[in-house]
Amino acid sequence: MIDGPIRRRNPALSFDELAELRDLSRQILVDAVVSLNNYRDAQSGGYFHVLAVDAPGGNAAGDFSKASTATVVPFLVRTGRWEEAAGDHPDTAAANLAAHVLTDQPWTSAGLPDDNPFTVGFLLELVGALLDVGVVLSAEQNAICSAKLDVLKGELDAGDGRVSIQGELPNSYLTQLATRVLLDWEHRPDVGGNRISDALAEKIWNGAIASVHSEIAVAYADPSGSDAFELGYAVLLANTFGRERLRPEARRMLRHGLQVFFSAQRDDGSWPRGRRLFSYPLYGNAYCYEFEFLTQLLVELADGHVLLPYLGHLSRAIVHLTDEAVELPGGGYGWASGHHRQLTYPESWSTASGFQVAHLVDRLVAEAVTDAILVDLGEPRLQVTAAPSWDRFDAILDSPVNLAGGETLSAKSVLRDNLLEPVRSQRQGLLEGKELAPGTPMSAILYGPPGTSKTTYARAMARALGWQLISIDPSHLLRRGFDQLQAETSRLFRMLSYAERVVVFFDEIDELVRDRFGEDEEATSRFLTTSMLPRIVRLRESRRVLFVVATNHLEVFDAAIARPGRFDVVLPVMPPSADAKLTRWPQVKAKMDELNIANAPALEQIGVLTYAEYASIVDALAVAPDQQTFAQALEQAANRGTLAQQATKEKTWTQLMDDQKGKIRTGA
Repeated sequence: MIDGPIRRRNPALSFDELAELRDLSRQILVDAVVSLNNYRDAQSGGYFHVLAVDAPGGNAAGDFSKASTATVVPFLVRTGRWEEAAGDHPDTAAANLAAHVLTDQPWTSAGLPDDNPFTVGFLLELVGALLDVGVVLSAEQNAICSAKLDVLKGELDAGDGRVSIQGELPNSYLTQLATRVLLDWEHRPDVGGNRISDALAEKIWNGAIASVHSEIAVAYADPSGSDAFELGYAVLLANTFGRERLRPEARRMLRHGLQVFFSAQRDDGSWPRGRRLFSYPLYGNAYCYEFEFLTQLLVELADGHVLLPYLGHLSRAIVHLTDEAVELPGGGYGWASGHHRQLTYPESWSTASGFQVAHLVDRLVAEAVTDAILVDLGEPRLQVTAAPSWDRFDAILDSPVNLAGGETLSAKSVLRDNLLEPVRSQRQGLLEGKELAPGTPMSAILYGPPGTSKTTYARAMARALGWQLISIDPSHLLRRGFDQLQAETSRLFRMLSYAERVVVFFDEIDELVRDRFGEDEEATSRFLTTSMLPRIVRLRESRRVLFVVATNHLEVFDAAIARPGRFDVVLPVMPPSADAKLTRWPQVKAKMDELNIANAPALEQIGVLTYAEYASIVDALAVAPDQQTFAQALEQAANRGTLAQQATKEKTWTQLMDDQKGKIRTGA
């Protein structure tokens, strides 16, 4: 891969620039379905190429453009907009559209040869998108798809890893289309299988890297003769099929290829037209549309952060979209591709391409926003594991949650089942930019004595979701002085409002005011309720993050937790249970058995010790020569332990936690 095993996170834009770009991308996307529905053919569920007023003789019901539909529908499906666009019966609409496409044989477009690689590639991409929304193909339909996949493989074989149409020179545009479709279909049931052998992959790689070299050379020798899109698609092909071939020099070459591609961008955000891809007998020469390529670029390199340095270029492309938008009669707007010189009005496929790029840029900016927040907080920008993992969460020693009615729950089970799993189940939708479904729990207060692993839980929760942890403590809010507290709080929450797929951890924020006003709980509560909590509520309304507040003193949050819609889970975090500690340190249990120590009193004392307090005496307990020595060491530790200390002037931690049982909220 171009990015290599170690990923750099260095967005080229400031936070304010990122926020502006994200606002603009989202503003464009608001009217995506309305805009594309101008072209929708109600009879088939497909999409016409152009509006009826722009089509000679108008648009005939049922005679939709398959090639245009093959760009529109994948955009709707992959951004979660298919149901909105398809109407009341999206499943039926998808099945009907698939039937229309698969029964109309052979596949051709605007006079091109039957079953040519351009048409076959796009229509297989369309069918694949329909499969993703639940369409089930018949055996006959699967056979058709299998035969079409063989067409693409045959083209690659015949061209030694390169694809062309009608004897034209092969190009990376058609080659990348054919290969991405074959790779997408590899794991689909009934018709899947690897049609790209190692030998064929080697040929594709060789052709792609040769094109990268030649296009870079031409760009330096004669910029007017270079083709930025041929270079760009060749870079994507080489990245896909590089595998073990991407040695440092090849990786540098591909990175340089990206630089050359972006350096060709014009000041208005567009790119010069490349060489023709092929010629339509009915329409003439066909060319690449920049937003068609940018879609593939953003998909191929979405996870590598290679594109973060080019956010400025992508921002100019998004501005170009806004400048070139044309209002449509049925509402919304569209874009002309310049694909054919004679077409100057908006087309459905180029309109879908514009929306697709706005969506993908929004996804990229979401990653960059997280980096910008971490930089602002002075935190390391470490790449978290993309895949969710329970390993760190499972490693935490569980602690009991004693409810007011006498029932005892597991803290880990409450957090896993009632908070994390509902969010994890919506992972794909969140990746696509959707919000968490209404009613999904997304906030928690973890309270209890100091040293009971509240921070450890927050880190483990982020790991379980595969999200970045953003930890905020009083020092972040006070870094510009106490008189700037409100302004700093407002600025930080504005940044958080643009974040998504992060766990925001507010660590001991109540201590900020306690340090300034001593034990004045009224002042503490007033700051939390008038400054912090309204902003937390607005952050919650974004429905794209999970936030956790850790506090030693739940009593100052009384006003906060009393009102619904703020915190889904309010959970005490107590020392790990005695059973959990003895399981982690079996040598102590072995010593208790050896000395015939009665379990009940010892287990109670072991249970009140925090993890660190117990760890500090494990060795002494494990080598105790007799019952008395064992009991004395354990009793001294329990008497010195956190739970035995004063939490307030009137109560120990044990007493305070008992008083707060009625405030527990499990989110169930």
